[in-house]
Amino acid sequence: MSRDVLGLIVSFAFVFLVIGLSRLLERWGKEASRKFVHVGVAHWWILAMIFFDSPQWAVVPPAVFVVLNALSYRYGLFSSMEREQGRGDLGTVYYAISLVVLSLLTFRQGSAPYIGAIGILIMGWGDGFAAIVGKRYGTRKVRIFGATRSL
Repeated sequence: MSRDVLGLIVSFAFVFLVIGLSRLLERWGKEASRKFVHVGVAHWWILAMIFFDSPQWAVVPPAVFVVLNALSYRYGLFSSMEREQGRGDLGTVYYAISLVVLSLLTFRQGSAPYIGAIGILIMGWGDGFAAIVGKRYGTRKVRIFGATRSL
């Protein structure tokens, strides 16, 4: 079995493990579960750097999750990833799209995939904890692109 095929198996097992564990966190609220997935899946990149050398292989897991997340958004396949407020938040799809873009840019011959790791880990941890910190300390509200956010 090639390293790339093994990488695909490990990648999907890891992401589905994170999603499965997030179901256990739903008892503490949907948002905790969502943030666990957000932060946890960002660590997939470490596995990708171990197994993949080319963007053709590295892009497969996030590309599959673009489709799966879009289906989940539409049909509620992964309830632990969807917002309680309902429709209107394609964040899980955009998250997977960002992984596709970073994979294509940083797994090229002679490039440095650790640069993509920095990007995705900052996004995963930063956005994952922004809502938690914002709910606790965010008292000043601002409107950004029509949406109300805490500062």
